[in-house]
Formats: sequence, structure tokens, C-alpha cells
Amino acid sequence: MTEKSDSQESAGVEKTAAIEPAKRSAESFRSEDAELVFGVAYAAGTYIEPIVEALKDYIRRFGYSPQEVRISEYIRKRLKIEVSDSSEADRIESLIKGGNRICRDTKRKDFLVLATVAEIAEHREQEADGSPMPRPRTAYVVRSLKRPEETATLRQIYHPGFYQISVFAGEDERLKYLTERKGVEPGRAKSILDKDQREQDDEYGQRTRDTFHRADVFIEGSRFDLR
Repeated sequence: MTEKSDSQESAGVEKTAAIEPAKRSAESFRSEDAELVFGVAYAAGTYIEPIVEALKDYIRRFGYSPQEVRISEYIRKRLKIEVSDSSEADRIESLIKGGNRICRDTKRKDFLVLATVAEIAEHREQEADGSPMPRPRTAYVVRSLKRPEETATLRQIYHPGFYQISVFAGEDERLKYLTERKGVEPGRAKSILDKDQREQDDEYGQRTRDTFHRADVFIEGSRFDLR
């Protein structure tokens, strides 16, 4: 019998910890008091910050409190995946590898959003039966969605309370951002863009291209470029 590695055992524990709160969130969903969840999809190299800030500003105008949730931070902090910060290229590539690995270990392509749902549930108060109560007038901005299964799972859990926003930026624009703003070598930058769009050799890899068109709203990123 082959022994499980530490990462596989950790993945199994995290899988259970993530899926159970996600199930409870789905079971306790009530449209009249549900939170809003905005999932943002965009390709690597997109200058996303001004768009996210604009979205949060609109959310506040409607009397909601925006809460930003970064899947990359969950990978780094909660799953204890080592992420290299020696360069922007190393950071991106290690996040991609870490995310792919945890999806592969758990055999769930939607694992990262299930973990995100669990994290949202952790901040809720509980009803008498232990089920989580949605926080009133709270909108979560989840960045970023990389697999079609992630979008499907969020729609299943939050129903009409979920909206996907896809942000478009051309390849030349994204290459320029990575090379000129982030100091990534051109050949490596192109490799990152290709890997992010669709990893052909990894069943559990990122497929941003296949995720992008599933949006409720499409935004042209260059219109928000405030650099």
C-alpha cells in the first residue's frame, strides 16, 4: 500500500473542511436575505486593480459592504502552499502550480471556490440549527475564476445572487503589463499567458479561456486603465 504524502493528507482535510460549509451554505440559501457574490474572471497580465476598486465603489453606492476575497491568498495562507516572491514571474507560476496541485489532490476542479465559500461561511453568525446566516447587505468580490467548474459551482450555491464579471484585455496589452510594469522577461511572460489561458497537459489546470465567456457582464479593461 502506498503511503499518502503530507500534501495529499492536508488536501483531504482541507477538502472536507471546505465542502461541508459549502453544502450548508447551499442548503440555507434564501433569496430574500442572500449575500451577493461577484466572481471576476480575467487573464494573467490584466491590470485589474482599478476595475475591482470601481466595482467596490458601485457596491457601496447601493448601500452594500464590499468584501474582497482573493483565491491566491487562500492558496498561500490557508493551504500552506509555498509561493515564491523572488520575482513576479515566480509568484504567478508558483500560484498556478499550487492551485493545480490542490485541485488534483482533491480530485475537484472547483475546490478553490468551495474553499472560498467555506471562508465566507466562517464569517457568518449561526442560526439555532447551526446553519450559517447570510450577512445582510454584503457583497463579496471573488478574484479570480480560472476554471468553468468554479463558475458552475458558484451559480449552483448562490443562484441569482452570483454574477460573473469577465474583464477583457488584449494579449499585447497583457504582455506589455507583465514585461514593462512587472519586469517579466518577454519569453517567460508569453509562456505564463499561454499556461493561464488553457493548460493542455493538465486535466486540473487553469482554463481561463473556457471560463471567460460564461460571464453575465463583460468589461473592456483598457477603459479603466488609470496608470
